[in-house]
Amino acid sequence: MIFSKKVNDQFGHDTGDEALKWVAKQIQAQLREHDIIARIGDEEFAILLPNTSEKNAHALSERIRLAIKNQPFIYRQQSISLSLSIGVIKRSKDSNINDLIAQADKGLYQAKHNGRNQVVVAI
Repeated sequence: MIFSKKVNDQFGHDTGDEALKWVAKQIQAQLREHDIIARIGDEEFAILLPNTSEKNAHALSERIRLAIKNQPFIYRQQSISLSLSIGVIKRSKDSNINDLIAQADKGLYQAKHNGRNQVVVAI
C-alpha cells in the first residue's frame, strides 16, 4: 500500500514524516492483535494477515482505505487529505517474501493506473 508522496513535495519532509506516522497509526487501529504491519519503502507498507481469506483481506483493506480517506491528517493546524492505493494478494505455499512483494506491487500499480485511492486484488 502506498499513500501519496505529494505530501513531501507540497508540505515538506517534516509533514511527510508525521503523515507516515499518522497513516501507520490509522492502519494499526484497524488490525487484529496478531496482524503485522511493516514499512517496506518510502511510502509503502505491507500488512501480513495470518489465517485471513482473500475476501476478508480485501474488506479490511477497504476499511483501512476509507479510514484514511474520510479523516484528514491535521498537522500544524493544516488539514491534509490523504488517500491509499492498496494491492491485496493471497499467499501461495511456494512464495517467498520477494515474490509476495512483487505480486502485491502488481495490484498496487493497477490501483494507481485505475485512478488511485482503491483496493485491487492482484491475480
